[in-house]
Amino acid sequence: MAALALLTAAAVGVDVFRLGWFADDFHLLDVARRLPLAEALTGRYGIWPWYRPLSRELFFEAIIACGPAGLIVAHGLALATLLGSASLLFSLARRGIAGPAAALAPALFLCYDSTKFLAAWPSGFQDLLAVFLMLAAVDAHARGRIALSRVAIALAPFAKETGFLALPLVLAWARFCQGERRYRPWMGWHAVTVCGAFLVHVAVRLTWHAGGTTPRQALEPGRVAAAMLELIWAFVAKSPAPGPAPAALAFAAAVGAFLLLRSTAPGPAAVTDAVAEPGSHGAARGTAGFALTAAALGLAPAVAGHVMKMTYAHAYHAFSAAPWLVLLVALAAARAGSRMLMFLLPALVFWNVWGLGPRWPDLDRRDDWATRGSWRWNDAVRLSAVAARLSCDIRRQLANRPESLVVLYEGLPRDCYFQTEDGPATREALGDPTVRSHWLNDPPADVAAGRLAVLTFNLDSLRLLRSRWSVNEGLKRAMKAVIAGRPRAARAFTLVAGERDEAGLDRCYVRAAATLLERGPSAYADELPGCGVGDSTGASPDSVAGPLARLDPGVGATFAGVLRRPCTAAAHARLADTLEARGVSVRSSFELRIAVTLDPSRFADRLRLGLWMAQMQGWHEARLELESVAQRAPDAELAARARAALAALERARAEETGEDER
Repeated sequence: MAALALLTAAAVGVDVFRLGWFADDFHLLDVARRLPLAEALTGRYGIWPWYRPLSRELFFEAIIACGPAGLIVAHGLALATLLGSASLLFSLARRGIAGPAAALAPALFLCYDSTKFLAAWPSGFQDLLAVFLMLAAVDAHARGRIALSRVAIALAPFAKETGFLALPLVLAWARFCQGERRYRPWMGWHAVTVCGAFLVHVAVRLTWHAGGTTPRQALEPGRVAAAMLELIWAFVAKSPAPGPAPAALAFAAAVGAFLLLRSTAPGPAAVTDAVAEPGSHGAARGTAGFALTAAALGLAPAVAGHVMKMTYAHAYHAFSAAPWLVLLVALAAARAGSRMLMFLLPALVFWNVWGLGPRWPDLDRRDDWATRGSWRWNDAVRLSAVAARLSCDIRRQLANRPESLVVLYEGLPRDCYFQTEDGPATREALGDPTVRSHWLNDPPADVAAGRLAVLTFNLDSLRLLRSRWSVNEGLKRAMKAVIAGRPRAARAFTLVAGERDEAGLDRCYVRAAATLLERGPSAYADELPGCGVGDSTGASPDSVAGPLARLDPGVGATFAGVLRRPCTAAAHARLADTLEARGVSVRSSFELRIAVTLDPSRFADRLRLGLWMAQMQGWHEARLELESVAQRAPDAELAARARAALAALERARAEETGEDER
């Protein structure tokens, strides 16, 4: 155990304690902080569609109960679980493999990329605990402790759904390693236990109520194959990490591996329940059959999850196969001489631990913000560093803030996995449970003046900076939001510069247009009187349009016509044409959006809108408008023009994507 502890600390532990929270951690911390445990344990506030109360709700409840020491406790629990898994794997390996080769399984398991990644990521405790409980179920059964095995089988599905594999693993051990061929009473009781766990999962999910669309991942068969290859190649490091610290830890890990090998020298542990002595032909063949079956079972959830479009295939999704894959490697290595293993295993451990040293990103370089997309150990290093930097920026920029602030993020790289939902990471960074955050174009409906801040990711400094828009900038952005069909964003943008008196009519007019998009023409007409243009048949429209008419009589006259007939699409279209002739493209498109909202059959105007948004590189919004024209316009020529515009849009988008990748 001392050798395993040294190997765990050197290969995983020291580096893991240098990392912080990232990605899913913020959501799970937020749930634990804001909800009573009994309510959280229902699972409806977790991450769809999984129910993992042991490794999520209870784990994070324990973390926040520890206050400032929570992160240390999280890493400590992860390492304790990992050490327990390695010890159980060593115990199982020694039952079928004689001599030093049995040490190879836990050693490779501990210096495996996904092992270090999951130990470093507090949310990865789900996988660690599930694997520990599956190993515990098999080991307890191998020791003849059937009741303890049943407890592990019962608990494993509540760490992660892959824990349902615990019973098949126990049955495989009984079949291959103990020669069990007939039904035994314990099998029935184990099955009843699994059925009970399954019914709890079903019952809990029946209480959930979806609040939106169900997320679905695109099916990519090539991605599954790539993940499986990555799963195998991750057992051997590619290149050494920079700096002396990784090399020093690698040396300590190699010493641990050597001591672990030496612990096997007197012979394998006493075996009372195997059908053959460890190392014999029968024991090796039985263990190989079990390991092959167990590895196949461990790989199945990763493949099935992607085929069912529930997960995006990553190598760590098949972590439940890792213990059994290294057991197969140990079986293959058992044929090598003990002296060779005494040299080869420490050397391999040294190389792997050296290669898994942290490669800290330089976040003053734009390239180091780019996604790696593989979710491996050094992705954890990068994401942890990114989250720490963004949290520091947020605290600095929002040191003085009102209660119930809403933060809108502009330009923040999405592959930071920092902004999710209504901002758990922002609340965690500020230590303020009243704060909410959203993407710039997706604000909440209840934004209030004076309680809104926009943080922009500056591409020069690579820092989050607080944006302070002028009134005109806010109105221009609000109009563009209306054009793109984002009424909540439009209303929020009119508030960024505060409620100053200048441009009061424009602000009110934009908000009325946002109401039109949300609630229809009648609500739009009801809101206009608040802009001072309620009397559409009297002198009010001419009076309101007067200042504009003195600058440009043509625009003033058409604007007055709009105010007289605010719910007439043709009036807004005429104003759009007048503005376009004068090169005022944003306001022209704004009026076109009002016109086509009042009369969706104006397909020519919708085509103009789509083309303008494509020119502004609003690819998604342009595509929606152009597709609608292409599919629904009764004019064949108009539909053909929309289809041609769609093809041009796809080419332009592909060129932009190619340039980004280069």
